[in-house]
Formats: sequence, C-alpha cells, structure tokens
Amino acid sequence: MVNFRYVILFIILFSLTKMAPAQDAYWYKCFKGTIDKYPFTLHLHKLDHTYSGYYYYNNMQQPLSLLGEDTSSSGRIKLLGYSPRVEAENELFTLTLQGDSLKGKWKKDLSASGGELQVKAAGDQSTGLRFDLVYTSGSEKLRPKMEQSPVASFEAATVWPKGSSAAITVLKKIIATELGAKNSPVDIGPYLLAEKKSFLSEYLKDNKAVPDSDLVNFSSGYSQDVTTRLLIVYHSPTILTIADFNYAYTGGAHGNYNTNYISINPATGKQYTLAQVLNPAGKKQLNALLAKRFRKDWGLSANAPLTEGGLFDDKLEANKNFFLTGTGIGFGYAPYEIGPFAMGEIIIFIPYSEFGKNLNPSFRK
Repeated sequence: MVNFRYVILFIILFSLTKMAPAQDAYWYKCFKGTIDKYPFTLHLHKLDHTYSGYYYYNNMQQPLSLLGEDTSSSGRIKLLGYSPRVEAENELFTLTLQGDSLKGKWKKDLSASGGELQVKAAGDQSTGLRFDLVYTSGSEKLRPKMEQSPVASFEAATVWPKGSSAAITVLKKIIATELGAKNSPVDIGPYLLAEKKSFLSEYLKDNKAVPDSDLVNFSSGYSQDVTTRLLIVYHSPTILTIADFNYAYTGGAHGNYNTNYISINPATGKQYTLAQVLNPAGKKQLNALLAKRFRKDWGLSANAPLTEGGLFDDKLEANKNFFLTGTGIGFGYAPYEIGPFAMGEIIIFIPYSEFGKNLNPSFRK
C-alpha cells in the first residue's frame, strides 16, 4: 500500500509541473548532513515546483524514496518519504534551501503532534562527478474546442553527466540506452524533445477518427500520460546507482509504473553485473535471504508463509532488477510481479554482511 499511495501523490504533483518554468527550475544536488545526531545523505532533483529523490542514513545506506513540492508553504520544500516496510513509517521533511544549505525538520509519525527532529545539510561534491538535470514536458488536447477534451501528457527528466572523459562517455551511453536512444548523443535534450513530439503527434494521429460522442461519454479512457525520470539513488567514488522510474496511463482503471535500477562503477562508467558482486555461493543464498528480509520488513514470523504478507506465492526469487549501495544490495519488483497492484513496488534490501564471505573479493575491496 505504501508505494501505491506514493504513485497517487506523484500523479497529483505531476500537474504542478505544468506551471511556467522559473529561473534555475531544474537541477540535481547532493546534500550531506544530520537528522538530529544521525548522518544522512539526500539526492534531490528539482523539476520546477516538484521534487523527487532518495535519502539514506549513512550507516545503513538503504535508500528511501521521496516526493515533494514547494507550493503549499511559501519558501519551504515539503518532502514525503516512503519506507518499503509498513505504511506507518512514512516520513515528512519540511526544509528551507538557502544556496547549498538545507535546514528544517523531520517527522516520522505524520498524524501525531511533536516528535520533530532538526535537519541540517550542505551541498556535497566529494564524488567528483557533476550532473545536469535535463527536463521537458508537454501536452495536447485531442479536441481543443471541446471543454472536457481528453489530453495526452508527456514528461521526461534525466540526470546527464558533465564532461567528456572516457568513463563519462560510457556512462552517457548507458543512460541514453536506458532512455531508448539507439545512438549515444552528446546532449540528451534534443532526443527527449523528439520523443515528446513523436508521442504527442502519434496520439493525435491514432485518435483522429474517434467520434466526439465517444469522447463525451468516455473522456478519461482516451487520455494518455507518459512519464520517465532517471534519478540518482546513491553515489560514492565506487558506486553510482540510478533509478529509471516509468509511469504510463493509456486508459483503463489505473496507470502502470515500475522502476528499473542501474548500478555503475564511476571510475570506468561500466555497469555492475551480479556476478561481479556475488560468488556462486552468494547467488545460492539470494532467494533465502530475500524471503528472510521480506518477512522482517512486513512483520511476519520467521516461518510464516510469504502469502500472509500479500505475495502471490510462498517463495521469492531474485530478478535482474538489482541496485547497489556501499552497504548492501536491493532488488526491485514491479506491481503484479510478485504481489497485487495495491502492494505497489516491492523493494527488498539485503546488507552485504548477511552474505558472509560470499562477496567477490574484488568487489569487497
């Protein structure tokens, strides 16, 4: 349920991105600081008046997703964080940004009064890599003269590394390939603009012959939304993890969404493989460790069937959609992949310590 509510908020915030862009409307920044006495890192992406990102406590490095806006409270950024565990663990940041300094408060129980902790953070560029945030959006009414016309909306945003070194060139190619570009462009902006133009023109073409009477009776069924966001989840000198979030509504009861993860070695620009992280014995451990962590995260007893937590089957298998941080490996499952849509995306994070000696020595370093 947590991630399902996350997407509902995403849809609401999506409408805010249609406002006129302001100066310095789009950026990516990394912040490091403390929540009370606990060191944390925040990867924040600004898309006009909305914000997306991830944060983690530095000792655990398990990323938690964030969505927010700066319109409901003047001069303040509100970020809602979502735990992959239980619904009661949603978190709220209320922050002010001055230059590259963040200050504000963090609160865990949204319904209770009090319980706020102080937040202080500053911009961090210690990893060396720099990124632009490239963004475009647009929409087209199917029948401009119709008051309740169906609408097609397109949004695309991606981090894009600055520079032209060999490693950065490889990294750009990985990002471009993830976005669907056949060739690796020097600038991703023109590609995103072409994708927007193509999507909107195809929408008008495909629905040109639909009678107005059909649109009046079933307007929402002819609307379409497509959103892509490639955002930084984790960044260190040895690991860069990027999340590729995709949302699409093409008619029906609800839209569909998923997040694909990419973990890269910044020094080489090349993507990590699971074989580089775990030895054969570690791979054999995976399914049992995934089930163990799911039971813990969802409050199940050690021997309880996984179906009691909502999964379709009483087993969990590792998929290819994994991500890395400095302390562990996570696996992301799309809605319907192992559980119903209401469970949302299911993220299971396993600390490296649980693999014992079954990390590959070269990766362990």
